[in-house]
Amino acid sequence: MSRTKVTVVNKTGWRTSDLRPIVVRAVRQVERMTGSVKWRVTVTLYPDSSGDSCWGRAHINSGYCWVNVNGALSGIRQFGFGKRIPDVPSDRGKVRLANTIAHEVARCFGLTHDDMRESYRELTWKGQWFEKFKWAVDMPLRRKPVKVKAVKPAGLELAEIRHRHAVTKMAEWVRKEKAAHNRMAGWRKKVKYYERRMAALRKDSQ
Repeated sequence: MSRTKVTVVNKTGWRTSDLRPIVVRAVRQVERMTGSVKWRVTVTLYPDSSGDSCWGRAHINSGYCWVNVNGALSGIRQFGFGKRIPDVPSDRGKVRLANTIAHEVARCFGLTHDDMRESYRELTWKGQWFEKFKWAVDMPLRRKPVKVKAVKPAGLELAEIRHRHAVTKMAEWVRKEKAAHNRMAGWRKKVKYYERRMAALRKDSQ
């Protein structure tokens, strides 16, 4: 059986290497539930931080869907509006995320909300939705490493750095000057030697 190609566009602060396996597994679960596949599904993950709002959107029979990751991870009645999402998401939050992804992917597969309410209740947070997506509890989900912006040196620190550079370059050119002086002395000797040699040869030829 062929499988749906999955593209993950990650615009959140969570690691793509952790989110992608969750997305792919949710897509595979929808494939098993519906008994169908699509050529490709692109899942875009957004970092909306509106507290306990868990949402996504997709067009029926399209290949694209969008999911609010932080809203799913916040957990209903766990964090209020605008509060910070924890660095380590709760088990319920990860299950909600997997369920929300599957819900939006199912719409890409052609299921309507009425279809889900009637035959796929676990995709609407009804029935055994938590048990069906409990596999997400064991999936790692970590934040991306924080990039520390380097502070440009200034003032005395900058002057010291440039002074060290100037001293290094000066020493380099002193060595080159000495080497050039020694080579020039050698070539000066050769010039005088050949001048004497040519003078002697002219004298002998007369």
